[in-house]
Amino acid sequence: MSFANEARGRLTEARNVLIDRRRETNDPKERAAIDDAIRELNENLGFVNQAALLDAATIVVEATKALEAVVRSARLGPFDLHLKALEGTVEKLAGLLRNGEVGEHLERATDPVVTPTPTTPSGASPVSPVRPPTPATPGFTTTTASGNSPLTAAGPTGASTGTASPSATASPSPAPSGNVSPAPTTSATATPAGGVQTPTSGGAGNVTAPASTASPAGGAGPLPPTGTSLSFAAVRAELDAWFRAIVIRDEFKDKAKWHTTQLLKNQSKYRDVGLSLNRMPWAMVGVIHAMECGFNFACHLHNGDPITSRTKHVPAGQPQTGAPPYSWENSAIDALNGAGLNTVTDWSVAHMLYLLEKYNGFGYRKMGKATPYLWSFSNLYEKGKYVADGRFDPEAVSKQCGAGVMLKVLLDQGTDLSA
Repeated sequence: MSFANEARGRLTEARNVLIDRRRETNDPKERAAIDDAIRELNENLGFVNQAALLDAATIVVEATKALEAVVRSARLGPFDLHLKALEGTVEKLAGLLRNGEVGEHLERATDPVVTPTPTTPSGASPVSPVRPPTPATPGFTTTTASGNSPLTAAGPTGASTGTASPSATASPSPAPSGNVSPAPTTSATATPAGGVQTPTSGGAGNVTAPASTASPAGGAGPLPPTGTSLSFAAVRAELDAWFRAIVIRDEFKDKAKWHTTQLLKNQSKYRDVGLSLNRMPWAMVGVIHAMECGFNFACHLHNGDPITSRTKHVPAGQPQTGAPPYSWENSAIDALNGAGLNTVTDWSVAHMLYLLEKYNGFGYRKMGKATPYLWSFSNLYEKGKYVADGRFDPEAVSKQCGAGVMLKVLLDQGTDLSA
């Protein structure tokens, strides 16, 4: 069954659940939310069958917003069976958004049960892709009154921003042994000789971009391998270098663009949550929502479980405060507080990448492997992912757009990622 046809079936099911619930409730606020949701579902059902894949996915995302409004207004008691039916509908919509056609939910990267040992040709390193010559990329504003560098990309005069264009970037070449493919060759931009400059801390809500990098003499050299240290200070330069080396694979450019379109469309919701958490950048909230929920607003940010009840999967039993059903915002704030992100003040890109990797787990790093949670859909990731808690499959391939890739597209478009 096609994505569009399955979406129609799921949306029809959701509408029928809402119609049944409306008959039972006398709460005017709940009835109004149900009426709005039914109206939106009916509008979308008329053309979802003819919609292209990514358009159909957008329709499903919008439907989850309407369902979240119903959940937010729901009243438990004699109608809890209807809420249970709604929970089942939310789970099916979540599964649709994460069935691999648009994205998926990556398993937690815990310590591996068995560390795979793929064969590597003599002298080759499976985790040391070649850094391309520095491509022409947008510049960044460099200073503020405090001396920090906010993450607001500014395109060069007369140049368009975005992901690497076919004219400037060749398709990624076949990958060496391991889960990292070599970066494609790009036309170089002259840079002074020297090492990686570490970005400064941006302070609460202020995101800083990687500093301009000087490529080694000759314009090209190996990227630093994925270090096994879990210390941010030890991996900061590595994360900066890898982020700058991102080139989105041609076959995934449309999907990467779809992900960033959803982020921008829902920017105000992400910003509201971030502002209540020590001015966390909206992009951090949004990217976690993309990774954990596939943009489903009827799911917990902790792990993508429905907000109609507490989480059932790891981390289970969340939120521990309050009573279900939860609003998406309250659940998101609980998840981000629980991860300790409300106390962060360093919002440099490298630290955002580090925190995102930590959110999923350091299992890949402990094996010295590139994590798809950051790099999937780019030249920096080929294969290998966790398929269950503690079980790593070196041949499995992620179908989820990496968090680092989303941030890179947003920056290349000139988007301000700050709070």
